[in-house]
Amino acid sequence: DGFTITSDPAVGVVAYFTGNNATVDAVSGLSGTLVNGATYAPATSRTQGLPDAEAFSLNGTNSYVQAASGETAALSGARTLVAWVYPNASTGLGMPILTGGSTSAAGDIFGVSGTTGTCSAGGQYQLYVDHGGTCYVSDISLAPDTWSLVAVTFDGTNAVFYINGVASVPVPAQMYNYGLSTYEIGGNSLGGTSTSPSFNGLLSEVQLYGRALSPVEIQGIYAP
Repeated sequence: DGFTITSDPAVGVVAYFTGNNATVDAVSGLSGTLVNGATYAPATSRTQGLPDAEAFSLNGTNSYVQAASGETAALSGARTLVAWVYPNASTGLGMPILTGGSTSAAGDIFGVSGTTGTCSAGGQYQLYVDHGGTCYVSDISLAPDTWSLVAVTFDGTNAVFYINGVASVPVPAQMYNYGLSTYEIGGNSLGGTSTSPSFNGLLSEVQLYGRALSPVEIQGIYAP
């Protein structure tokens, strides 16, 4: 697709999925799989960040994008998860943005809180990580039916959530170690009581880093 990672915030990048009419990981060159009708939709309404013509379009019921089984990279210790999200207004369990791990007891779900579920006590449209059934929730919320850049950084001790470059209060946290091949973009096949099986809306520029990016670097992704 002619995509090249050139900016400083990409230092330490482990995987990069633009969603621009392709499932390819720009780092490994491997293509993921569109599952249960996951497809693409126009993303030209997004005016911040790197421009994309299209984004992953997910139905909120069962569709997602599975990373390639041949991915050999792994995430352990410090990391950062980043994505542009366009959540449709909806009710129910939280929406998964990125899910990693092979089992619910040893996996992490980065998502947007819903009206129900164990990570929704603070309200709807907050960011959270469901860590094997333990919820780490942000104190900031995003708006539905519009594009937002979301991120979570983990330095080994604390998680910090970001919406459009604005940081939350740090939250003491833990995250498991697992291979990149387990990652689902916009999906949650691990189950649990916090998160639905599919994101309801659009996802693009999905990025995973093997270190905790700084606030300046997150801002650089939002406004390059």
